[in-house]
Amino acid sequence: MAALPNIGWFGVWCREDPKGAFWSPTEAPKLDALEEDLIKLAEEHGHGWAVYLRRHATPGLREYYFYFGEGADLGKVAVALTLKHAGYRIEYETRPDPKWTGYASWLKEAPLG
Repeated sequence: MAALPNIGWFGVWCREDPKGAFWSPTEAPKLDALEEDLIKLAEEHGHGWAVYLRRHATPGLREYYFYFGEGADLGKVAVALTLKHAGYRIEYETRPDPKWTGYASWLKEAPLG
């Protein structure tokens, strides 16, 4: 945990109306391809210092969370992803979370076992 003291958030907004679902079934293949690219780009620009932890979906929005250390440059991920998937609204934010409080709160929401 000490080596990965930052949390990065990526928000990806759907282009099609989800009509009460999390996303439209016809858009799912595009969103899945975008997700695969996000994870690959995070691996590439993470330089071994980024860990993908969670996808959280709400109607029309997919959120992705990564913990990362000083060797990672996830800002480049957001730029590359936006270029590769033109037309999608993609946002990126980061903040320090050295104690992984975000992760601990997720475990309380959905405990394992």
